[in-house]
Amino acid sequence: MKNIIFLSALLFISNACAQERIIDPDKIGDNYIPKKGDYIINNFIDSFVGEYNFHQNEINFYMKLKKKKFCDNYTEVCYDRIYGQIELKHNNNTTIEKSEMPNKHKVESSDFKDIIPQVSSILIENDKTTLNIYDSIKQKSIEGILIKLDNRKYSLKLKEKSYGILQKNKKNEKGFTLPVAMILTKTN
Repeated sequence: MKNIIFLSALLFISNACAQERIIDPDKIGDNYIPKKGDYIINNFIDSFVGEYNFHQNEINFYMKLKKKKFCDNYTEVCYDRIYGQIELKHNNNTTIEKSEMPNKHKVESSDFKDIIPQVSSILIENDKTTLNIYDSIKQKSIEGILIKLDNRKYSLKLKEKSYGILQKNKKNEKGFTLPVAMILTKTN
């Protein structure tokens, strides 16, 4: 009887602690379909993590990007993603304030129920990443292409986005609060 209880407990624990499969996209074929418990890593993400600054005339822009393990509550698949904060100042007056982000490495879709991330990655490649940037003044998402240059310099170019769930701007107003093109300096 003790053996049956022990085996039942062991079986329960092994099912409750299912093994996470780490998936490297560089080592899988085109036919890969994500499964529950998969963690899809991104080998290029670390080069974009850090703090960035842009200064021109009376405009100061700051962006902080962090690597987070994002787990979708519905599919139960995890991915490496970039989440971040931005701050924009004109003449030392804050136009866009940094928003709060969950202070943990692993985030889930439910963590963003009441928080709109100011920056999140859409696509990360070798020397560039496509970012979703939320303009809180215009109340809309814009697309940013962040490209690695030389000597800790990065180009950030913004463009209108016609899709996305964060389009709260009912007037469909064009333009952004942020500068359209910036050469950022990565400070760490």
